Amino acid sequence: MEIAWGSALVRGPGRIEVVEGAAEVLGGRLGEGSTLVVPAGRSVLARVEGRAIVSGVVSTGGVEEAYNRFDSIAREASQRGRVAIVGPSDSGKSTLAAWIVNRGGGGYRLLSADIGQNEVFAPGFMALASPQGVAVPGLDDSFSSVEPCFVGGFTPRGSESRYLACASRLASLASQVVVDTDGWISLWEGLESKAALAIASRARLVVAVGIASRRARLLERVWGLDTLSVERLAGEAGKSRGERALHRERLIALRTSGGRERRVRPGEAEIVGAPIFRGEPLAHEALKALHPAALYGESVDGDIVVVARRGGRVGVGSGLRVLREGWERGLIAAVHAGGVIHVGVVTRASYREPSLSVYTRAEGDIEVLEVGRARVDVDSIMGRAKW
Repeated sequence: MEIAWGSALVRGPGRIEVVEGAAEVLGGRLGEGSTLVVPAGRSVLARVEGRAIVSGVVSTGGVEEAYNRFDSIAREASQRGRVAIVGPSDSGKSTLAAWIVNRGGGGYRLLSADIGQNEVFAPGFMALASPQGVAVPGLDDSFSSVEPCFVGGFTPRGSESRYLACASRLASLASQVVVDTDGWISLWEGLESKAALAIASRARLVVAVGIASRRARLLERVWGLDTLSVERLAGEAGKSRGERALHRERLIALRTSGGRERRVRPGEAEIVGAPIFRGEPLAHEALKALHPAALYGESVDGDIVVVARRGGRVGVGSGLRVLREGWERGLIAAVHAGGVIHVGVVTRASYREPSLSVYTRAEGDIEVLEVGRARVDVDSIMGRAKW
């Protein structure tokens, strides 16, 4: 449809083509003759100052008010230089983060700390990126100079130290940064993790979106963070847990598409994060004495780790940890090769000649394999099953 001198909400997949004049999309300016793609599953607010052809699911009612609301918050926040946005899932955080980047006139970089749905690089990672044109969540062409950091999970829970270390390192690379966070905020631990993230990224302002004002005030009273509390910016409807899992696997499949299985052997590369392949292998006789169904075992940091055949008992005892065969399948990984970090998915472990196989696009010698704790469906990632 054609939009002339007005505002619209465009749900993707779709396009905005400026025929005459100009348009603002999420606070970023498009000149005459420009075209912007709206990714599937994303919505953008646009203000047309002239004439534009728009495709996708388009609505115009009440859009001008929503545009002004986002724009007012983004203009205020963009003056602060270092901003963290916190709030529940599907509350408008990613849209606001992109808006601040766009309003910052190219000086801002985006730090995507939503490790469950990271669209800048891949889930399981944080990533710092520079805008390239108008920043739009989920649109690869929006960002360049992407610097990833592997956390290894889809939530900060259980990986807090790694989560904060990544945030601190990446934020230190930018003079102006906006931090987009995950939606774990409902419990005290979630709020505490976001406060720690804001401190680690040296945020001068925290925008609390859709959080009860009494809880948002805790960010100021307990942690001394300058906080701007705003109402929820997006509608209540959001992705279900199943839709989030599917989207996560699609994002990882996108970053591994066209890859191949690579074998990584201890001694030839550093394997970190895995429970085995970092100690001294045990002799066959010692294994059988420890567990009748043992396939492989190591002495790791003074403890014993054993892999047992399927059906064998597993668990943790005094100085002994027993893993079940197949423990490795589907674990996400970061593959360091040639000074570049690639996304990987562990497919299998071998024990006669100890090694891990990982599906990845990485070429050349693999120097480090970081194994995470979250896992995905290997068959889907490798294209053996339909989405």
